Amino acid sequence: MPRLPVSFLLVAAVVGSAASLAAAPAPRAVARAGVALVAYAEAGDVVVADGNRRSAATIPAAARVGALARLDGGWLLAGTAPSADGGSEIWLRRGDAQGASVVPPPGGRTGLRRHGPVVLGDAAVVAGLAWLEGNDRSRLEIRFAAWTGTSFGPSQRVAPPGRGSQLALAGARLGDGRLLLVWAGYDGEDDEIWASLGVGGSWSRAVRVGGDNRVPDITPAVVTDSSGALIAWSRFDGSEYQAVLARFDGRRFHAPRPVAQPGSLFPTFESDGSRRGLLFVDARRSGWALRELDAGGNPGRLGRFDLRGEGERPLVRLSERGVEWQLSEASESTAWE
Repeated sequence: MPRLPVSFLLVAAVVGSAASLAAAPAPRAVARAGVALVAYAEAGDVVVADGNRRSAATIPAAARVGALARLDGGWLLAGTAPSADGGSEIWLRRGDAQGASVVPPPGGRTGLRRHGPVVLGDAAVVAGLAWLEGNDRSRLEIRFAAWTGTSFGPSQRVAPPGRGSQLALAGARLGDGRLLLVWAGYDGEDDEIWASLGVGGSWSRAVRVGGDNRVPDITPAVVTDSSGALIAWSRFDGSEYQAVLARFDGRRFHAPRPVAQPGSLFPTFESDGSRRGLLFVDARRSGWALRELDAGGNPGRLGRFDLRGEGERPLVRLSERGVEWQLSEASESTAWE
């Protein structure tokens, strides 16, 4: 796979789901969900801000924060940490304004290492947790455990190990209740974007999103829409990576199309009320950019922000006039171009 600049590789560690500004200035954001739910790293622990409410969660030593979601009027936070057997294990915290408690990781562990937990759900329902698992980073399978209301049930295989690495897992709960998982996986020649649909405890065989090609496709993101979902990722065009977007209409995946200029990396969907956009690293300008999207995923206006706080993904707020950007050490508003 073509090499990426080290400064932009650091950004991948904090790629999260849709987000917006917290109510007050805070340390570095490490996970976010919805319009106002944001988790911040603070003094070795995590503080979750939900509007004006804040609650703290103690996390394991050397932990990585991976996902944040709403749950029963509160929140669910997931990540990974080194395990006693030399591998890595998922950790989970459930909390609200009254405090946080430990949720055990899903049972049925089959590999030494678990990576990249993704909470599948929406503002009303948490359906389950998906993650990567295996003994070697180049031989990871996709697994899932359903949420029972109080804990996660037994884990099940979604997709076996591929012909090489499987990385960058993302997912969503569709409007009809089905679950959609997407990830980047090596097919023996290059990385492709793969997808599997889950319904009634069963998962479909993984299929390519965007068809087979001979160029790397990396770091997918997914968000639901009125009839299915939008999937964005970065595709190598022979000299640079470029963000593309494909639509899933509930039955099939449509061909991807470019939605940003060449040099667009690590895309994530961001929303603020009725407005939606695609946030990505602009490698050509060494900064951030956000492409406005309409309800069908068609690209609109562009907002830009100079890179600051290396490795930190900004929180954003979209308006008719432009984009408000916030990092732990800076904030700025820029007009649409």
